[in-house]
Amino acid sequence: MVLEDDIVRNHSEFYYELSSRRSGFRDDFFYLEPGAEYTVEWSVYVMPQSDDYYDFINQVRRDWNVNYTIEGPYYFVGLNDIYQPEEGLRKTIERKNVRYVCFWEIGTKEPVAEADNKKIRAYGSALFNPHVIPAREKHAQAAARWHELFPNVKVSQYYHCFFQGFEKPDDMTYQDSFITAADGSRVKSTYPATTDYIYRTVYPMPGNSFWKMHIDSLDYLFNDMKIDWLYQDESNGPGTTAKDRAGSASVTFNTADGNSALIDPSTNTIIQKCAILPVVSAPALQAGIDRARKAGGVTLFNGAPSMRFRNQPGVYAMAETQDVVSRANELHLTTPLAYGTGSPNFAAIVERLNYGTVYLREHLSYDSLALSKFFPLTIEEIHRGWIQAKERVITNRSGDFGWDGDYSARLWSFDHSGKLADENPAAKTYRGKTAIKVLPGGLTVLERVR
Repeated sequence: MVLEDDIVRNHSEFYYELSSRRSGFRDDFFYLEPGAEYTVEWSVYVMPQSDDYYDFINQVRRDWNVNYTIEGPYYFVGLNDIYQPEEGLRKTIERKNVRYVCFWEIGTKEPVAEADNKKIRAYGSALFNPHVIPAREKHAQAAARWHELFPNVKVSQYYHCFFQGFEKPDDMTYQDSFITAADGSRVKSTYPATTDYIYRTVYPMPGNSFWKMHIDSLDYLFNDMKIDWLYQDESNGPGTTAKDRAGSASVTFNTADGNSALIDPSTNTIIQKCAILPVVSAPALQAGIDRARKAGGVTLFNGAPSMRFRNQPGVYAMAETQDVVSRANELHLTTPLAYGTGSPNFAAIVERLNYGTVYLREHLSYDSLALSKFFPLTIEEIHRGWIQAKERVITNRSGDFGWDGDYSARLWSFDHSGKLADENPAAKTYRGKTAIKVLPGGLTVLERVR
């Protein structure tokens, strides 16, 4: 079963009743305004010829047209990476096939007295705080340096539209944009505030006060800092505590989306209306997508899309799997990019293939070249342990792989430590599938040349 419309995808839970052998989905949060209508879209797939979960997933991926090209690879960098000796950096860029880089958050390096002697992160209006401007300018200078030295490398800056990095507790400037719980209190972030000033939650929506701040931030990033593509953290809402969540989506109770509410199951009456953040903030996310597309770049969102508009060419989803690897399962109906630490044990890169996903992140200093052989990637099928794309097959298990007909390809074979068996393999001609033997604990990339 597949839920396809936006509201029900954010509300519902699947269930299976063992005694009656009955399965389905339930939505305990849906309502309609008087005179309104809404079409629930869902599908049932009957797969009589296969009991392989991935055969089902691949059919849905084809039906949803989500097998568009994923560009890459991606490197999250510090400000000082661009100021390394130029000759050595050029060799690294060429060796690792660097195409996209992203700076981490802008913020003050030292504590700020008026911020309770803590550092300020440049979320929301804090991007324009006088204390943050020197750090902001250093990021802009580093971006200009990347463009000067490596015009073919696209540059981005970490962005977050659901947080205020500096805001006094009594500041009501964006009160209509506060993310609130059912009791009217402002939802708090779970992130620790030991060294940084507490992040306070907000959301941009057309018509609310924070909408303009979101647009002003995008203006700065693309017009002044001149980034080429957008990376946005936590695209489905900010990290919040469990008690501040209702249903299966991030919500706020100070506005309504017309279909979401807490409902008394005994009387079937509405207790309180609310709004799903990815629904009401969809125009804000689309504004970022449009800016990136106009700049000739892509958009990378942290979080599997809960809205259909997020599955579109040039818009990629990732999930953080460095602490919970099973989050990779959330990516099966979108771009399967599993984020991890920058200097992982190579086994972590190999392991992500067991979930039908590819590892996303590494440092420029990371020794293995595996990620440089993963992109571009136009997926045809994902499976447990291997992925087939138009450009390449990536596998952590031995078997027969390839494409129909004649083709030329190179075989990149990595051992358990990420070292290449041959650093310059010759292209060979193949016909149909070919037998590939993966080194113990390693992975192999069959890269199609023509």
